[in-house]
Amino acid sequence: MSLKRISKLIHPTACSVLLAAGTCPAGAAWEATADVSVAETYTDNRCLSESDEKGEWITSLTPQAALQGESARASLSLQASVEMNSQNNKRGECSSSRFGDDGDNDRINPRLSANGSLEVIRQMFFIDASASARQNAIDSFSSFSDSNLSARGNRNTTYSYSVSPYFVSRIKDFADVTLRASYSDQSNTARAVDDSARESANLSIQGVSGSRLSWGLNGNYSREDYNESQLLPGEENELASASATLGYQISRKWQVNATAGEDFNEFSTISNDIEGGFWDVGVNWTPSARTSVNLGYGDRFFGDTQRLSIEHRHRRSQFSLSYNKSLTTSRELREQDVFIPLLDDAGNQQTLGGLPLFVASTATTLTRSPILEERLQASYSIKGRRTTMGFNVSVSDQSRLEDLLDSRFINYRINADRSLASNVNLNGLINFEEQRADSGSSLGENSDTWRYSLGVTKGLGVNTNLALNLTHTNRSSADDGETYKENRVMVSLTMNLK
Repeated sequence: MSLKRISKLIHPTACSVLLAAGTCPAGAAWEATADVSVAETYTDNRCLSESDEKGEWITSLTPQAALQGESARASLSLQASVEMNSQNNKRGECSSSRFGDDGDNDRINPRLSANGSLEVIRQMFFIDASASARQNAIDSFSSFSDSNLSARGNRNTTYSYSVSPYFVSRIKDFADVTLRASYSDQSNTARAVDDSARESANLSIQGVSGSRLSWGLNGNYSREDYNESQLLPGEENELASASATLGYQISRKWQVNATAGEDFNEFSTISNDIEGGFWDVGVNWTPSARTSVNLGYGDRFFGDTQRLSIEHRHRRSQFSLSYNKSLTTSRELREQDVFIPLLDDAGNQQTLGGLPLFVASTATTLTRSPILEERLQASYSIKGRRTTMGFNVSVSDQSRLEDLLDSRFINYRINADRSLASNVNLNGLINFEEQRADSGSSLGENSDTWRYSLGVTKGLGVNTNLALNLTHTNRSSADDGETYKENRVMVSLTMNLK
């Protein structure tokens, strides 16, 4: 069946859902893309072990699809992939992580990112919804593969969805009011990773004024409920805050702002300070439409809070730098992916390019309590006539508030792609990951992992590509059982179903 015919079938099906709200006129635009990859991979160390190296040929099949749709009162964006492989994994065949045989060895690696919005009552009542699925490591301090093509275990699949209805209203020419409620649920396939649900509410009042002075009032409340597990009883965390913000536009390029408020929290921790007043002052500088700089300094119950954001776009390059100190949770970090989005910068579905479907690179620890995170992130990309290069850095310092144990996760990545001919591309990747924990802590041992990848892709026609990829991984750890080397060869055929 052709993709055009698939699109014709999708459009009326999607519209049937939206017609109840009268949001799918005849002119609604829907675009669908799809491709499928078949690959044969050889790994010389499927157990990721220095003392128990085992080689294996693995066949994998990976369909991908994307759907974009928008009408006057509704929109939908969906990207989905699933990698299925032929491994004959036996539980306990390979020495696994500190969590024994816990983890995915089921030959399936799903990836889903879906977002939709619906205007139920015109300019008044809206509903946002999202769903996601991705694999991540159970324990970031134990050995794990960058893909599902190993039998090491130490892999978890996180499934989540959220629904968020909200009302908006304007009080004459005085203020815009937004009242939002949200519910999200997260489930994990690994026993060691807790399932949880979150309920939250937000009230935002933003002043409407034609003057240089702006103001706002905000109130936030959230409650996380963690299910009872085999090891732990159920647990509940509550975070709430109220704040007021003032801003003044000095000129077209400069704005100053200030925020003051109060935190009201309740969660398990050994710290005596979990709530209290907070403040922040900052400045925004926008010298041109292509450049923006935002910085600020403040204080909160966990200490001073610096923040910085720089973005600059040029005709063929883009640079960004950000630093932030904030509260997050392990459940939030497992839903993130630092460097490998489903879409490229132009919003197009990414092709695999001869590589497997990656496991999420965001690292965290196992905890139910909030995490104090300091994250520094920088990226630079440049595109020439035949060569594209990207540089990415992420440094995440995390402190679990339940026991104040600290960890650091560093990731450096350099990738390049060069066109050798009209239908031949050469690509390369260098990736470095570092995990650090307090000496003698229960989190795990320090480790470094280098990954090098080199590949070539050749077009066999308008809609078919053949790719060869070579990958070498070298992991060193203070725990000898977590040290290994792996070489991988992958040949794949990708067909675009246009």
